[in-house]
Amino acid sequence: MQASQTEKPVSFQNIIFAFSYWPRIFRYLWESNPVHFISILIISLSNALIPAMLLVATQNIVNTIIDVNGKGDFIVIINAVLIFIGFTLIKEVLSILETHFTSIYQTHISNHINIKILKKVGKMSLTNFENAQVQ
Repeated sequence: MQASQTEKPVSFQNIIFAFSYWPRIFRYLWESNPVHFISILIISLSNALIPAMLLVATQNIVNTIIDVNGKGDFIVIINAVLIFIGFTLIKEVLSILETHFTSIYQTHISNHINIKILKKVGKMSLTNFENAQVQ
């Protein structure tokens, strides 16, 4: 199957070329609302760490159960389970915050780009609207 003119074959050079757009994209994201940009970045990085913390908490529960086996000291097991529950609650709160900030940020980005387009259109003369090469 042959690629059309708009579809480029996947190659290392095309992947590197795609990364060249990232600074411009990040600049638009930053210009639209820096507070939401940083908030979403921090929340996403925190969400990435939560599964590892849950795994360590699960391992801690298992190790605590093995260590306490037969001793009857269940307060240590309860503490390990509470730590696991705490990480699970943090994960859920972060997911809610991420959904909230993302939906608001999408609106900010859309409005920002629309304003930029309207400003550029306002600078164009009437002859540019009739010229197919400009469009």
